[in-house]
Amino acid sequence: MAVMQWVVFAVVSVASFPGSSAQFGSFSLDANELPVFSLNQSLAWTLAESAYFTHQVGNDRLVAMTTHGAFSIRQDEGGPKLVNDAYPAAGQYRAGVSWLSDGSTILLTTHLPANQSSDVQFEQQYGVGYYTKRTSTSEFEVAETVTAPFGDWPLLEWAVQIHESSSDNNNQVYYTANVGQRFLQLREGTSSADGFGSNLTSTTKKLSILGYDVFLTLTSPPDTCHCTPQDRCLDDCNPRPTFVLVLTGNVTSYTGSGPRFFGKGGLFAPDMLAHGSLDNDLAADPASNGLSLQFAVGSDASVALLLGYVIESPFDDWDAALTELAATLDAYFKTYPVDSHMPTTSATSWLQSMTWRVNISTLPWADAEVMWHSYNLRAMVTYDDYFQEHILNQAGEYLYNTDHGFQGAARDPLAHAFGFTFSKDETFYRQVLRYTLKEIRMCPAGSTCHTISNGTICLTPDGRDANPPAPRNPIGGSRAACGIPWGIYARGMDFRTRQNMWPSDLQQWVLLSVSQYVLATRDAAFLQETVVVESGQTVTVQEGLDYLYQQFLGLIGFGKHGLCHLMLFDHNDGFLDNVMVPNKTVSETVGESVMNTAMATRVLDKYAQLLTFANASASEVANVTHTRQALIDAMNRFTYNATAGWYRRAWLGPGDDYGWVGDGGVWLEPNAWALLGEVTNAVNSTNAVLASIDTHNRKPSPIGAVFSTDPRIAGLVYSGVWYCGNWVLIMALGHQSQGDQALNEWAKNSLHVHSQEYPEYYTGQWSGPDVYYSIEGKTPGDSPIPYRLHNGWSHTTPLITIQDLVGLDWTANELVLRPSWSEPQFNLSSHRFGLSLASSSTGAVYTGYVRPGARASTETVTVKFQLPKHFVMVITVTVDGKTVVFTPTDDGYVTFPASLAGDTLTEFVITCMWC
Repeated sequence: MAVMQWVVFAVVSVASFPGSSAQFGSFSLDANELPVFSLNQSLAWTLAESAYFTHQVGNDRLVAMTTHGAFSIRQDEGGPKLVNDAYPAAGQYRAGVSWLSDGSTILLTTHLPANQSSDVQFEQQYGVGYYTKRTSTSEFEVAETVTAPFGDWPLLEWAVQIHESSSDNNNQVYYTANVGQRFLQLREGTSSADGFGSNLTSTTKKLSILGYDVFLTLTSPPDTCHCTPQDRCLDDCNPRPTFVLVLTGNVTSYTGSGPRFFGKGGLFAPDMLAHGSLDNDLAADPASNGLSLQFAVGSDASVALLLGYVIESPFDDWDAALTELAATLDAYFKTYPVDSHMPTTSATSWLQSMTWRVNISTLPWADAEVMWHSYNLRAMVTYDDYFQEHILNQAGEYLYNTDHGFQGAARDPLAHAFGFTFSKDETFYRQVLRYTLKEIRMCPAGSTCHTISNGTICLTPDGRDANPPAPRNPIGGSRAACGIPWGIYARGMDFRTRQNMWPSDLQQWVLLSVSQYVLATRDAAFLQETVVVESGQTVTVQEGLDYLYQQFLGLIGFGKHGLCHLMLFDHNDGFLDNVMVPNKTVSETVGESVMNTAMATRVLDKYAQLLTFANASASEVANVTHTRQALIDAMNRFTYNATAGWYRRAWLGPGDDYGWVGDGGVWLEPNAWALLGEVTNAVNSTNAVLASIDTHNRKPSPIGAVFSTDPRIAGLVYSGVWYCGNWVLIMALGHQSQGDQALNEWAKNSLHVHSQEYPEYYTGQWSGPDVYYSIEGKTPGDSPIPYRLHNGWSHTTPLITIQDLVGLDWTANELVLRPSWSEPQFNLSSHRFGLSLASSSTGAVYTGYVRPGARASTETVTVKFQLPKHFVMVITVTVDGKTVVFTPTDDGYVTFPASLAGDTLTEFVITCMWC
């Protein structure tokens, strides 16, 4: 049989990485020098019935989730939804399932469970922006690739190549593709059987646009859907038109009905394929639409389709849909001309967009994995038309399974967005910040926000309820009065209307994220941009931060020990459920969070630096620094267990049944934040805390550090390995000049190390959840989460901590670097910052560069560079090729000035001698 080229590009086998193979597949570089994961066919079959065995193919607008040869497109306008979900009982299946037939007999099916025969080869590759499957027998071969074109495009390309090796078959061969067009709203209470999508009415027409055949489908919402385009809503009352455009191939027949097409034969033997051609009837059965197309193909044939949706068109206006679709396609074909190879052009853009490139001699796999994470971070971006911003959903279990459509918690996308800081385009970081600020509900003038038993309330000075109108609340639950919600679900719905979720840490996350963004990009102008918050007021970003800071001081406030109040929970959702107190109300009322307090010491430091950079008044800065110092004092006075050598976790209230949590074992987060916020520096406890974490949390675990070793907690989930804790740990280790430990912890949180330590689990090989069972769990290395892939933390943690490997830290007027590794050679590079080390027998040369960004103003900053202890002196420092005067400090730094100018690159070189 002749060997057919893969649809996109062949894998370069010589580019495999040392140790890159795992039980379920292996990473290599493809012909465009991008990482690709090739699945092990035989082991993939063992999970053929698992809907969780997936890869995300995304761009800046949509995400296609592939599984066993099929795929569903997710789009978030109108609320998160799948536009082609599967519901076999109604004769509906995802796109991507296809068949070769000869008019009466099925010759080949390109879906995994149908291909477990030994004479059928089924190969799959997960690539950067694409998914490829190749199904073959001794007679036929079908190679299919789904590609999300780089950029903000509401469409995918499905390209097919068909080859018949035998000339003995005199029958006409047909290729039939199931597109699938069943909406499924991702929200609480929905399922494929009875959720939003089962009661929609769709109409499909075959039309012509720009010289191409297009199958355009308009879907009407149910009669019970009354939301306007300006409303928050549980369901999408304006479902976007969907389309299938035929780029290449001769459509000989088609059908608009899944039940008629599949009939009793189902997925593996659709009834219509036994009858030859399809029925050419686009009428859908009630609530069971499903488009399939049939093509007449020869021994070597190609078929190419564009699948997508129309962004703005009303659900009931054919002319408007066609007009907008034509405009979208015209722009698309100018970017990706039909006669060009879109996947290759798209791959070039993906390669140029990578956030970081790394070259570390002891970690030869690291660069490819970092590129893989860069892709997966951006592939998670979609667009929210209610808040009118691109968003970065945590995804994973919380979006696709347990909490259908959950966008949050607010802290998670804020942390993930930091991964865009060093990319060429930081727009997505800025949009996530704006999205979060828009969620705020402020009280009407003359009233203030107060906590109550089931949430918050706006009260006038005389105690009357002054709440603004609450979000539409068909489900019931808590009121949504003021403050920032735990998360968003459906279309703009405040999660607090569904469940009583009132964490005490969200204000800090916004303060931290905006501060990190502005200081790293020097984008002071962002603080003066305006947003319209959820309660209707128009405020600047800085005014939004001022409001949240005042909420931190007043609404959250401090307890009897001077620590931040715990409230219902802090960063650890469900914390009080796991520490087993007799009455949670006691802890919710008077409890204090060491976790939040430790975090605040870092947050307030960055916020004070932001205010200084923005030329705020001295009294504003002093207020923040005074608050921070009071928290440091309270931490060291009440929460440091000097005998044990670590900080406690929380104070739950008076009495033996409450009291302090954290004396029995090390909780990672409060101790890591204490290191990062320099709480430990004040009482010389740094070395003791570092040793405690290393002994109890880091060394026993073959992957990331264990979240808690305290026996008081009830659930093994809390003793798991959480990316959100290890992110802080890596930052803290870099900040405290523990470069080798930081690099070791960074590597242990990689997919590479996880797949080597736990090859028996597919989770952690090409993607992962937010938590794994630790060595104390029932299945170490696996996860308690049902949907174990595509959680944002598994991809962003390695990205947002690269700068911490060299201790990079921006202040109001300084760039601080602490490259304390013992690595003799390395190179870290991004669009905004890079640092490399080249060593010789006599000394070493550090070469670095800084490029804040196009929105930054011209300024002169001080570079504060900490020399590793084995250097005896600095010989020269040059900035942009000119020798500059540098100043050694007593604590091992050299300082020198550097002028920065917007998007212009400023380079510095430091030449050192060995001791």
